[in-house]
Amino acid sequence: GRERSSLVPFHLLPHFLSEQSRTLEERMKEISSQYSSSNTLHTQTAMVIVCLVSHGIKLSTEFTESIHYIERILYKQFIEAIGKEVNFCDFETFMRFHVRKVMQRDTVPKAFSLPVRIVGRDPEGMVEIQQHFPSPRPILTASQKFKAKIPMKVVLNAASTACMWGDRHVHLWTSYQFDSQEVPVSLVARARKYSSFVLLLGTIPTSNVFDPSHAIILNNKDELILPLVLETIPTAKEFRAKVNSLSPQQQEFSKAYRALQLASTLFGVMIIPIEPQLEKLL
Repeated sequence: GRERSSLVPFHLLPHFLSEQSRTLEERMKEISSQYSSSNTLHTQTAMVIVCLVSHGIKLSTEFTESIHYIERILYKQFIEAIGKEVNFCDFETFMRFHVRKVMQRDTVPKAFSLPVRIVGRDPEGMVEIQQHFPSPRPILTASQKFKAKIPMKVVLNAASTACMWGDRHVHLWTSYQFDSQEVPVSLVARARKYSSFVLLLGTIPTSNVFDPSHAIILNNKDELILPLVLETIPTAKEFRAKVNSLSPQQQEFSKAYRALQLASTLFGVMIIPIEPQLEKLL
């Protein structure tokens, strides 16, 4: 036989609306008859308001439950189609596979696991940025290497500035996040046996200035695991939409504070080998 549909045909919707109007009118008449005396006008008006508000609450509740039901059905169909519930690890694996397919070989993001090396010598250690999902593994970044044309200035204190001429690597990382699954990110640095280097962490406010905030010496098989706290700021479009309704003074302050945020969003890692500096000193 023919398969029956539980959906209400669209052409019947006006009949439902008409029935709603009819039942509301009947209810209004009942209220008027029950509170018809002149000294109960305020009570009659209050009962009408209560009736309408109660009806509106029921409509909104039914609408919400209907939307939730549709979402549950779609969610169930999606799970049945792919055979599992997708978590952060699954989505990250999918994106890695997708990126490898659509990008050229020389532009495919590579693991942020870099050796600490002086040209012509064995590595003295390594630096990684890892995500834990569930086991730690390096993040994938698109990177570009630049030869230094001007020195990178490192402000040590009010009277001292160091100039660095080493190669520079710019990394771009796309972070995927689920609201229900927060994945920790850590900076990991290791020194090999009988090797040592200085690790500086900070921000890069301009193209030739490194503003250090933390420093540590790693030597002889030291290992540093430093959790990184990631924060996001609104995009330029989102920022403009949010400040439109503010007063001119509030907008100026918001723009100035955003400029401060943007000046410190570029995270920098600087590695300074110790052995070559000691050789020069001796």
